Amino acid sequence: MTAGQDAAITVGTDTIHSASNTFTGLATGLDVTLVPGTVAGTSVDITVARDATSAQAAAQGLVDAANDILSTIDKLTAYDATTKTSNSLSGASSLRDARSRVLDAVSRTVDGSSMAGVGIGTDRYGKVTFDPVKFASAYAANPGTVAGALGAPSSSAVPGLAARLALAGKTISDPTTGVLSTDISGRQTSVSRMQSSIDGWDVKLKAKQDALSRQYASLEVALGKMQDQSSWLSGQIASLPSSSS
Repeated sequence: MTAGQDAAITVGTDTIHSASNTFTGLATGLDVTLVPGTVAGTSVDITVARDATSAQAAAQGLVDAANDILSTIDKLTAYDATTKTSNSLSGASSLRDARSRVLDAVSRTVDGSSMAGVGIGTDRYGKVTFDPVKFASAYAANPGTVAGALGAPSSSAVPGLAARLALAGKTISDPTTGVLSTDISGRQTSVSRMQSSIDGWDVKLKAKQDALSRQYASLEVALGKMQDQSSWLSGQIASLPSSSS
């Protein structure tokens, strides 16, 4: 029995070991996997090229995701001019706030720079636009700058678009402190308060109904007695002798 050994490769003057045949993170976005049976001492040249297509697809994906959110909000708050009716959430300030946060994430950066330089902006209809030609030109000129503009983490001094959208999403939908969660909680509290008020009024109205029913029954009894007395008096008057002139 012979103990297994880690795979090892030499990059320049550095020897890197891996418990599997895959070496991850040799460079940003670069993983290398050795084919089983590779002879020790084999030399391989690796050519790394920019993946402009994937970068553009990622940018387009961010724009599409932002527009999906905006379209959903627009549908929920739409007004139908033909029927002159509004959707049930048309007056929800929390949704208007959510829409503003998404657009702000696209149009405003921490350092005041614009996303227009990488082909991303907003139009007069309040939607996010993407210019693939301008993006390709910016990426070819400076891919690092474009990558930072799109995806720098929220811990960065200048968070990228993806990080800003993620933060906006958390601010909007966090189950505890999110704008929508807080709005829902407030409305549920209002509903509970109204229901308690309704229940209280039900008790009061039932008590009032019972009191009026008793009063009505007493009035019926009293009316019956008065009718009996009226009948008796009518009989007495009728039995009196008539006078003649």
